[in-house]
Amino acid sequence: MNKYKILNNNQGIVLQVPISTTWDFLNRGDLIDQYETIVAEEMVGKPQNFEMERFSRKRISTRDGYITSVTHKFFFADYAQSPLVPLNLPATWENSYILGNRFTADELYRNVKSVKKSFFKIDLYDTTDAKKQKNYLTIILNTTQGLPEQIVVTDTLTTYECKKYRLLSRNIKAIRYKNCCGTIQSIEFGPGNIDPNSGWFLATFCLQNGEDILVTLNTNVVYEIDTTTGTNYFEDTLLDYTLTYIDDCACLNPDGTVSNVNTTAISTAIESVSPIFILDHIGLKESYFIYWFKDFDILKLDKLYMRVKFFNGKTGEFTTFTTIKQTLINANNPFRVDNNYFYREVTFDYVNYLYDIIGSGESLPVLEWYEYINPPKNNG
Repeated sequence: MNKYKILNNNQGIVLQVPISTTWDFLNRGDLIDQYETIVAEEMVGKPQNFEMERFSRKRISTRDGYITSVTHKFFFADYAQSPLVPLNLPATWENSYILGNRFTADELYRNVKSVKKSFFKIDLYDTTDAKKQKNYLTIILNTTQGLPEQIVVTDTLTTYECKKYRLLSRNIKAIRYKNCCGTIQSIEFGPGNIDPNSGWFLATFCLQNGEDILVTLNTNVVYEIDTTTGTNYFEDTLLDYTLTYIDDCACLNPDGTVSNVNTTAISTAIESVSPIFILDHIGLKESYFIYWFKDFDILKLDKLYMRVKFFNGKTGEFTTFTTIKQTLINANNPFRVDNNYFYREVTFDYVNYLYDIIGSGESLPVLEWYEYINPPKNNG
């Protein structure tokens, strides 16, 4: 502020105060600052909170109390029990990889490469309209993460009542024995029963278990070889013979059937995995939490739609799932399924950072998914 001193000399005084009437450049600095802010927002965008938050399952009430877990149960179509017929779908669904013909019990038990490579793919979209939807999240459930279960497998044990032997001797010219069919047979030294290397007597035959062999020496002395000792190799240096066990054998009947063979079914319980996944804060935490934007204004989405597919590491194929069995959707044509039956709603609470999974307007404690069966090629 400027100070001015005016003296009174008793003369007329004229006070002139110049006031500018042009204000074009007033507050020019403020305008420049405002323009810079506008340009920066257009180039960079307004500052937003892109921080992610970990959403956990909303606590829901069940008959057994409150739970926060998410349980997925996947049911595969059992084609072996019910073949598909156009406009008719009598197939059954089983909560098992084995009954669904995906893997064998042995493959699951040994956790082979095809089992390790298989997984369930859970996609979350912004809409159920396949033409407009965007996939915002994907959750992977590997088959090895499923609940363990014991399954009973049955193997067949085959036992034979006869043994196949090979007899080689320099001093034997004939043998008599009871074959596997119970008939007395003889083999004599001659064409077809001569060892090409040594020229000795050579015979291969099927003998009933516990039976002895009568041999006739070159001196016409009859000698008995005892095979009940249970060994697989017999040798007598004085008689110059060796009797070697080759394999088990059976009686081949004239009608082509086989007898003197016993089969026994043996059942064994082995560890396997099931297509059931229980996700929670404790236990199987992987794939339980959903990491989503903390600020609703980022995408302005408080609801996504969940859809499931299964990748088979053995065949390299994807299989999709419906929320209920096809036979319960459209009795006239079970292959005509409305798009909504492939999805479930996932809602987000941005205040408490919770999510919920909705079906028919209610929170779902257990999510059941059923393999979708494509229509046969001749089904128009």
